[in-house]
Amino acid sequence: RVFAAVAASSPKSAPGKYATAGARKAYWLDAYNVLVWKSVLARLPALKRVDADQQSFFHDTRFSVGGEEMSLGDLENEIVRPLGDARVHFALNCASGGCPMLPREAFTPEKVEAQLAREARKFCNERRNVAFDAAGRRLRLSRIFDWYKDDFGGAPAKVIAWINQFRADKLPLDAKIEYVEYDWRLNDRTLVR
Repeated sequence: RVFAAVAASSPKSAPGKYATAGARKAYWLDAYNVLVWKSVLARLPALKRVDADQQSFFHDTRFSVGGEEMSLGDLENEIVRPLGDARVHFALNCASGGCPMLPREAFTPEKVEAQLAREARKFCNERRNVAFDAAGRRLRLSRIFDWYKDDFGGAPAKVIAWINQFRADKLPLDAKIEYVEYDWRLNDRTLVR
């Protein structure tokens, strides 16, 4: 039923139904996550790693979204990222171990701004995503901060400043950044060693 609702209408096909910026943002975030679930379910039980066929998973598989055919890559790069809010990177879940944790609730028009702030705080304070070694002045970051660095300010100091907005323990802007290897394994507990 949820997928059918995503397929039936969107802010593009029924703008009156999504009159506020919050309603549009919540719709697009939830649509992405629903389409990932649909893509994963269609590939089970064979799917073990999301990157096993990244081209097919993110670009070749098409879904109906408000009557328009699009891929996950189209949705992320042509609709969600152009919203101009880097926090969306912590709301989108591609079902892999390196992804931000999927919230236990849908994004809603009334709460989407608070939900995005919560998800950004959670991601930026998880050691697996942001870890600072004070002795070596090395900062280990999730690859998300590398792949989408322009969304976070571009230059290393600007990326660190962006992260600091969501951390109690501020990071030095001149830390040497290293990116951790991304975990593309399906985020299924039975697959994790």
